[in-house]
Amino acid sequence: PGKTLLRLVTAEPQNELERQLAQIWKDLLGLAEIGRDDNFHDLGGHSLLVAKLLTRIERHFGRRLSMASLFHAPTLKAMAALLAESATAKPQPRLAPIQPKGTRPPLFWLFGGATVKPLAEAMGEDQPFFGVGLDRSEEDRLMAATTLAEFATPLMRTIRDAQPNGPYFIGGWCTAGILAYEVARRLMQEGSEVGLLMLVHSANPVHYRRIGTWPLRFSKLRYHLSTLRRLDGAQRWHYAIDRLQGIAESVGDRFRPPQAVAQSLSRVLDNAALRYEPPSYAGDVALFQPSDRPDVLDYRPGWRGVVRGAFASFEIPGGHRTMLEAPYVAELARRMSACLRRAQMQTDKRGVEQRRRAAG
Repeated sequence: PGKTLLRLVTAEPQNELERQLAQIWKDLLGLAEIGRDDNFHDLGGHSLLVAKLLTRIERHFGRRLSMASLFHAPTLKAMAALLAESATAKPQPRLAPIQPKGTRPPLFWLFGGATVKPLAEAMGEDQPFFGVGLDRSEEDRLMAATTLAEFATPLMRTIRDAQPNGPYFIGGWCTAGILAYEVARRLMQEGSEVGLLMLVHSANPVHYRRIGTWPLRFSKLRYHLSTLRRLDGAQRWHYAIDRLQGIAESVGDRFRPPQAVAQSLSRVLDNAALRYEPPSYAGDVALFQPSDRPDVLDYRPGWRGVVRGAFASFEIPGGHRTMLEAPYVAELARRMSACLRRAQMQTDKRGVEQRRRAAG
């Protein structure tokens, strides 16, 4: 019974470590059987399950794996082999090959993991798409970080290790997009060419702070009430429960003493991003926003005020997260691919002209 009837199970786990890891997979994926050649992502391991998997592995085996390592070792046997390595093994990879095929210049996506896998696939096999992350030692050091510059430094190093010279094509979603802005700005400041920076519903923190707490809350309330009116039956109920849980968690954090609120790297990054004041940026920027959002969360005015290069903005069907999921991700991928192709052709043309001048 169950999902095992719908697929061909590969060879059984061969040792105790593989069997223990397989049990974690079964619990998370709701499967009765796991084969050693099965791929976690192909079995439905979306971003939330990947985060849970990393937590469960650390708790059970006492080993911390990076998000990127799960793209290098996605099968049960490869993941078990990674866990079997000694604690003094070489540092874990920081670059995730989310979609490594293709002849075009690569797109470096900050903190790109399973969340953007559908986007990478929808952009096609000719567009390499790499997630840029941190290894565990870097994460530990950054737990005390207070500025985006501290996060940007190791990410810039990873990008340059993968591609020593520009032009670079960089992107990020939500808070990671704000960090991508700082990474792109610093690369240009240090003399590298950035062909295009792509932001997926990322706010200019200065503009976001200017909105004000009460206008923001009122706009969100109107948006949620409007959404509830559009939904029917169980959908309306589930949406209301989900929003109430989010409110309860937020209120709980607000009234607990700071030391009682669990600290995480994402919380440290969020705090640093909220304090960030973006300097002007001379490069080109493309902003992609969901059409289904509160009116006040239109981030175009904030970025237009600091971008000195070409600025383009696009509305994508869906919401803040669902624009990255089917069916809306196809439109996001189409728009992003078109922007990338234009930027890549422009950088190719500039490169030809520079070589001609140098030869003349």
